[in-house]
Amino acid sequence: MSATIHAKLKLDLLDKSKIIKGKKHNYYDVTLFINDETRYGNNVTIIDKMSKEDSDNGVKKNYIGEGKVVSVKGNVVRAERDDAPQQSQAVAPEDDLPF
Repeated sequence: MSATIHAKLKLDLLDKSKIIKGKKHNYYDVTLFINDETRYGNNVTIIDKMSKEDSDNGVKKNYIGEGKVVSVKGNVVRAERDDAPQQSQAVAPEDDLPF
């Protein structure tokens, strides 16, 4: 299942102090909102990533871009960490009986 989103960032609105220096690349954390309604041909909003504390305290969002969903295949699911411990589920043994 997947979705494809085309988006544009307004580079002049990026907070340069939030650039994360990596070993090979520089990173900038963002949050995308996918909306049911379309405005000006866009239904994706991009903001600076906010801490839960800032969000809970009503800190103003820094809108840095917009985009649109251009394709969806199946259902998009919530991402889970690959390294999260797997919960085992008991599976009933299969019967080889003909009845």
